[in-house]
Amino acid sequence: FGSSSRRRSGAAWWMATRVAARGAAAGSRPWAAAAPWALAAASLSARYMLGDGLTQQLIERRKEHDWRRTFLFGSFGATMGAPAYLFYAEFPSRVLRPLVAARWQLIVSMICVDWAVFLPGVYLPTFYGFRQVIYSESPSAPLAQSALEYWRRHVLTDLTAATPLLVTSDVVMFTAVPAKWRVPFLSVIGLFWVVYISLARGSRDADQKHHGGQLADSAEAKG
Repeated sequence: FGSSSRRRSGAAWWMATRVAARGAAAGSRPWAAAAPWALAAASLSARYMLGDGLTQQLIERRKEHDWRRTFLFGSFGATMGAPAYLFYAEFPSRVLRPLVAARWQLIVSMICVDWAVFLPGVYLPTFYGFRQVIYSESPSAPLAQSALEYWRRHVLTDLTAATPLLVTSDVVMFTAVPAKWRVPFLSVIGLFWVVYISLARGSRDADQKHHGGQLADSAEAKG
């Protein structure tokens, strides 16, 4: 029974990722050129759904696919499409270019702003907020407060884990990738990051284990 259930879950997940991938492939259509933010949203949503699906099926080897978790990643990716496009495609040319003369200065400036502002101040808080909303059991719970507390606990760890990919991808993006394709480019090379964040932050069980470990350590120290 377990094997049959797992096959059905895997087949359903595969169909969902195929639908998401078709959305991401819309870059060849005329509307993608007219609305690059939509291309960014579709590619990010597909990336996060695919990355979480691969994590659940191939790494965690779950018998039952956690669709709530996949919805978390898909909706987060779609929501981040417009902000990511504005930051990676519009911000360098409209804001930084008039301020710096050389390309290397633009790249260094983007890496600094990405690492110090966009990632810890926009990207991670948005993901943590989505996570708290998706997994909240009480509608009256103070979501903003719980998301802020989650950010305080995890932002430094996640920022450190993201830094190597952030630096590498920013250098490639701003030397070889046209503006409208920068977010889809991130969607392709960023699967390793999605696997990390899916393993570390995607499952509600992981956070419960984190709290359980802290409580056990506290009890042991008191004992």
